[in-house]
Amino acid sequence: MLVSNPLVLNLSAYYTFGSYFEMHFSPIDILGDLGCSFKRSPLSLPHSFWDTSALRQRIEAYLPYITLTSEAARRESLVAPILLELAQTVKTPMQIEYPLEVNQYLKGELDYYLNNQYNLIVIEAKNADLTRGAVQLAVELIALNLWLAKRQGIASLLTPLTGAVTTGDIWQFSQYDPTQQQITQDLSLYRIPEDLEPLTQILEGILDSELT
Repeated sequence: MLVSNPLVLNLSAYYTFGSYFEMHFSPIDILGDLGCSFKRSPLSLPHSFWDTSALRQRIEAYLPYITLTSEAARRESLVAPILLELAQTVKTPMQIEYPLEVNQYLKGELDYYLNNQYNLIVIEAKNADLTRGAVQLAVELIALNLWLAKRQGIASLLTPLTGAVTTGDIWQFSQYDPTQQQITQDLSLYRIPEDLEPLTQILEGILDSELT
């Protein structure tokens, strides 16, 4: 997967998904070394009609009593409740810290992985750094494509893979098109609890086979 003459990656080194978060290089250069282009553009994502009013009420009720200064606090109070509700609603298995190893450049754990015949990954941005978290998400989408293709005995999937990176209170989507070998980072940001409804409707839409 690594190009023969990389700009920023070392041909003899080993990288985990977290390694890419720690890099300060341009996303274009990092992903270019993995044979992938990168752009920021509005994404056309599917929407469901999921009524999340009860979930919103629960989150708004306990948020005033929680200090969101740690990753654990954001994960347990904002990320996990949304994804657990999603998994139950769509009746989709959710893997937490799902291990993946494609090669020496693509290995690590997916924070949250939901899969039926469609796939969605969500990662929590360390240190609430959404920008560098988006780079890590892009690398994980590339790795997941190769992982799923290997399980099917093919070189690459043809359908796009979608993921989200979140600080807990802010979410952003990205999509990997394996036919074009291109990562597209959505321009929209979704804030919790203000944008809970459109966010959850997109999350469900990605996983609902009747909508995708």
